[in-house]
Amino acid sequence: MNPLQFPMVLPTLRQHGGPAPQTNVLPGVYVHVPFCRTKCTYCAFVSGDFDEGLAARYLPALDAEIREAGCAFGRPHIDSVFFGGGTPSLLPANELVRILEAVRDSFDVSDDAEITVEMNPGTLTREKLDAYRAAGVNRASVGVQSFDDTELASIGRVHDAKDARAAIGLLREAGFDNVSLDLIAGLPLQRIETWRANLAAALELSPDHLSLYLLELHPGTRLSRDVEAGRVAHPDDDLAAAMYEEMIETLAGAGFVHYEISNFAKASPDGLDRRSRHNEKYWLDADYFGFGVSAHGYVDGRRRSNVRSIAGYADAIEATGSATAEEFTLDARDRASEAAFLGLRRTAGIDLAGFESRYGINLLQAFADGLDPLLEAGLLDTSDGWLRLSRKGLLLSNEVFQAFV
Repeated sequence: MNPLQFPMVLPTLRQHGGPAPQTNVLPGVYVHVPFCRTKCTYCAFVSGDFDEGLAARYLPALDAEIREAGCAFGRPHIDSVFFGGGTPSLLPANELVRILEAVRDSFDVSDDAEITVEMNPGTLTREKLDAYRAAGVNRASVGVQSFDDTELASIGRVHDAKDARAAIGLLREAGFDNVSLDLIAGLPLQRIETWRANLAAALELSPDHLSLYLLELHPGTRLSRDVEAGRVAHPDDDLAAAMYEEMIETLAGAGFVHYEISNFAKASPDGLDRRSRHNEKYWLDADYFGFGVSAHGYVDGRRRSNVRSIAGYADAIEATGSATAEEFTLDARDRASEAAFLGLRRTAGIDLAGFESRYGINLLQAFADGLDPLLEAGLLDTSDGWLRLSRKGLLLSNEVFQAFV
């Protein structure tokens, strides 16, 4: 599971009605599968060990929620489905395929839809991957995190580097031609030399996409508690910054396009676009439907989120057909604020004229108090009518985003 999977921390939003500016980007569907072999020390997402009894309640509830939403919204047209977790590939293949069938029954899924499953090494077999391919899964997001066995053990991963390489081999043998790898920089015990070795090991496997994250300590996680207690050294910010710079330079030299703060897509000679179509919806203020425990949805400017207990989710769906914990509509300024800081995650940045046309807000004027100091400090650039993070701003993006809170 990605350590920085959307949604990130959002600003406090006022709960007023407001316009819902349209986008020509089709909606997507996110499905949360919360089961793992064991929970990683850094993970702040709702997940737990696989339990057959709980899964026997959770999966039918998930099916019911998907079908209810498809009916309520009139079988919307979508072009991406993303199974995240947790470890979706831990499920028996027929169970995941059954959930995907519920999505296809309930939504008008484009013929060329991007269908992603997050997969962990050690959970894959050729038979499982063949079943995925037959069902239309065409993108794999593999949670490698490191190719160093000591680093993997330090964060509670149950696979080793050999398992990771074997997983990529299986995916290629099964016909997957869109494979993304996740790595984390700034892990406990990690040195710049091992980070370089991780990058080299990843590139040797010829991935189509890389998601490279700087480790964040989330309150309540085991890693955060260990750092607070002094059992694990606090990640070195300067070292993490050096690792970030290293990955940008290394991947540029290897022919990857840095299209979002933490994401890199291989520049393909056949013209195929390997950027994550689904994740770009979050950064482009497009609609998406979220299903499962703790899942978030965003449709027509209205946000909703589900309860954060796996058993509680099943209880709620069984009792009422809904597991919504919170729902509200963003007003015009709040929607513009969110669109701004999420849009700035893209290295292309924000087209200022297009932003004003869509939201009716001059971004530089409306948020001048927060943006002017950042422009003066060189964290932002406004050349060519676009607002984007500078190279320095990429490293300090969380500070930049505070301008919109």
